[in-house]
Amino acid sequence: MSGLSRWSYWKLVLFSKPKCDRVAYRQVAKTGPRNILELGLGDGRRTANLLALASRHREASEIRYTGIDLFDGRARTTPPLRLKDAYCALRSTGVEVRLIPGDVGMGLRVLANGGRKYDLVLADSSIADKMERGVLETVSRLMGDHSVFILQGSDGTTAEVLRLGEILSRSPRPDSSKAA
Repeated sequence: MSGLSRWSYWKLVLFSKPKCDRVAYRQVAKTGPRNILELGLGDGRRTANLLALASRHREASEIRYTGIDLFDGRARTTPPLRLKDAYCALRSTGVEVRLIPGDVGMGLRVLANGGRKYDLVLADSSIADKMERGVLETVSRLMGDHSVFILQGSDGTTAEVLRLGEILSRSPRPDSSKAA
């Protein structure tokens, strides 16, 4: 199990910055997800904290983490995060790590054909506003009945927790009037 102290646990769940990360930390602390998908890794600190919290519930070797990010292809205005550095840092946690470099939409399409269901899907605030409407439909294919999708707000203070049914109601449906 994790070496995360009780103080570190409470600090993450109650006082972490940005405020929207607290929602993800609380969800992980409450449910102990086995399969985690993160869309946009930020600087990588949140990811390390998520994995430490998940390790409180189960052995690190039982946890599977997948992250999709532009990594080296990020705009110069965002903090750099090299793919190799992220992989080395996350791999040292003992969790099975899969990192997919590139656009979130393309990465999700690759994962959707793999058949794995994720207990927790987290969309970083830096990419939440850029997500295409069709991305929600792809995300729904990666979720099971008890999965949770956390969509962080671009303001850094809000986060929306969505269940599978809520995502399906938001995803676009084909217009039957166009079919002839």
